[in-house]
Amino acid sequence: MENIADLYPDDLLQLSQRALNFEKRPHSQHIIEAYNPVCGDKFKLYLDIDNQHITQATFHGYGCVISKAATTVLIEKLKNLTLSEAEKAIETYFDTLNTEGVKPEGDAIFRPFLMVKKYPERLNCATLSWQAAKNYFQIEKENLKK
Repeated sequence: MENIADLYPDDLLQLSQRALNFEKRPHSQHIIEAYNPVCGDKFKLYLDIDNQHITQATFHGYGCVISKAATTVLIEKLKNLTLSEAEKAIETYFDTLNTEGVKPEGDAIFRPFLMVKKYPERLNCATLSWQAAKNYFQIEKENLKK
């Protein structure tokens, strides 16, 4: 049986409840959809990018505590980064979830998501929006090469 305090630590609950940058911006330059058809979690990430620099980032949608908190952290991390820096931040997040503890080059804000190591069935919740952003940036990078 899952220990609810382990599954939803206070810092994770706070991230989900305060949901910074939670705003629909349908006229954004870039809209990324993150959707999990298994559970129904669905978010839209709204980004404005100028000269390879993320100038504005918000999100809107619905999902479980873990996916909403993870999306909150993603959007907060992406703000004011270059696309290259954003890709590195995303890789650091995935590395953090796939290794023991938080690496020195990691980020303390990722700590609430380390619980997915104990509950691997929640990995998709913690990575839903991050994976959508990663895929989008990879496609954008390929398009720039053409």
